[in-house]
Amino acid sequence: MTEIQQSILELLENRAVGRNNVIKQRDIALILSIPPYGTNADNVRGYIRDMVIIYRCPIGTCNRGVFLITNEQERGIAIKYIGDKNPDRVEILRRVPLYTPNNRQNQNNG
Repeated sequence: MTEIQQSILELLENRAVGRNNVIKQRDIALILSIPPYGTNADNVRGYIRDMVIIYRCPIGTCNRGVFLITNEQERGIAIKYIGDKNPDRVEILRRVPLYTPNNRQNQNNG
């Protein structure tokens, strides 16, 4: 993972574990001083997409923001939100291990 992606993961671990603790992508950009790009922190969206696709991080999105997926209900919400827009990402989210502090090491190794 890149240094920015590592920082995003650490921020999610500290502030966005589970759907009840979502954080908006633009807030991630502000907190981590990532220069804004696009209308909705599109660069942060790209970092997170790659974290899911390449590094298999259990990061879900919903209409309220971004969160680490901790249970099957949250996984279902994230999959439903993606819908038919990205079937490859849906398949990855179906198989990725749920987030727990103990499986963080595996997520960093890709």
